[in-house]
Amino acid sequence: MKVLVTGSSGHVGGAIARYLHDRGHTVVGMSRRRAALPEAIQQISTDISVPEFLVRAFVEPEPFDAIVHAAAVLSKAPFNPVTSVVNGVGTHQVLRLAHELQVRSFVFISGVAVIGQPAESPITEAHPVAPKTAYHASKLYGEHLTAIAREAGIPSVVLRLTAPIGPGTPRGRILTHFVERALRGEPLVLHGNGTRRQNYVDVRDAAKATATCIERGVTGLYNISGNETVSNHELAQRCIAVLSSGSEVVFSGEPDPDDAVSWEVSSQAATEAFGYAPEHSLEASIQSMK
Repeated sequence: MKVLVTGSSGHVGGAIARYLHDRGHTVVGMSRRRAALPEAIQQISTDISVPEFLVRAFVEPEPFDAIVHAAAVLSKAPFNPVTSVVNGVGTHQVLRLAHELQVRSFVFISGVAVIGQPAESPITEAHPVAPKTAYHASKLYGEHLTAIAREAGIPSVVLRLTAPIGPGTPRGRILTHFVERALRGEPLVLHGNGTRRQNYVDVRDAAKATATCIERGVTGLYNISGNETVSNHELAQRCIAVLSSGSEVVFSGEPDPDDAVSWEVSSQAATEAFGYAPEHSLEASIQSMK
């Protein structure tokens, strides 16, 4: 199939584009900047929120069979209108393209964090949603737009990822911070008791789930999580062990308001619907970030 992947310069979008290419699909990446992708992947540089987007997308001699929409402004600032413009108007335009082309599959990449604060454990797709940031509110809006498009006849699926890790994980994330310090033999500093629990999904598993949805024509809403949920303290210890580091875990003495929070996420619905099963362990993800 010929697949358009928006946000192909990003961590998740890039992983999806590479995986689909390796699976033998014809992939076109779309992003505001060029990405380090295989040469066989054509890249289109454009902004999905501008009116010219549809013109750029329609220059392709052959229409797309499927679209994966992973592009998004990641800003969580409460008063940044660009977040709404790109993540709202942009998603609307990509869905319009899907409608015009009558694609066989549309995949919207979202995140479990659209729920806001965990109130139930494990977190399923039925968990109430109350986004805490403008970014997550925009992703939830995108989910609603995708559901409306599905009712209008576009075969579509929403994939809510837990915290994405693995090759290419951006700097500034807690795991990237731990890996960098562990490789230098520096202390891994934790606030509070280090008991906040998080589920991490390797982007390679997220990419495989995306490919499966495209190839099987899966529709609906599904959580995509990793193999296990670990505390910040456990995460730091895993990094030290996997990287054979001489680092130590130390506590800052500063409180962590999220000490009692647990992001235990269930992907059972995805397992039952299309056989989703994460293949990459936390250790494998850490190794890939060296």
